[in-house]
Amino acid sequence: MSQFKWDASYSVHVKQFDTDHQQLIDILNQLYDGMTAGHGQEVLNDVLNRLVLYAQRHFAAEEAAMQKIHYARFQEHLEEHRKFTAKVAEVMQELKTGKIGISLEIFDFVSGWLQHHIRIVDKSYGPALNAKGIA
Repeated sequence: MSQFKWDASYSVHVKQFDTDHQQLIDILNQLYDGMTAGHGQEVLNDVLNRLVLYAQRHFAAEEAAMQKIHYARFQEHLEEHRKFTAKVAEVMQELKTGKIGISLEIFDFVSGWLQHHIRIVDKSYGPALNAKGIA
């Protein structure tokens, strides 16, 4: 049973990024489903690898769109992306070295960050992109 469901509260009103965010919710739900089925450790590495690939592609697309319109909060948004990427890389390294295992703390960090980032931080660029004809 999935933890998160896409709803209007996640929409940034930019089709490409809404589609990306839906994919992200799917990835997060796969981690949750694996954890609740007792297979968290087995799925964590795969999910984190997909999350890194997703983040690289998605963040680059968001950043390009923000630069294109000279988005006023671009640097702040860029820093949010960098912090998330660094934290995921840190978690992956700790998993590889055996310093940590799958835990609710990892899931809570990822899910909390993503929900906040999409619903608060990403929502702020929607109107700016829409005003420049990006929908």
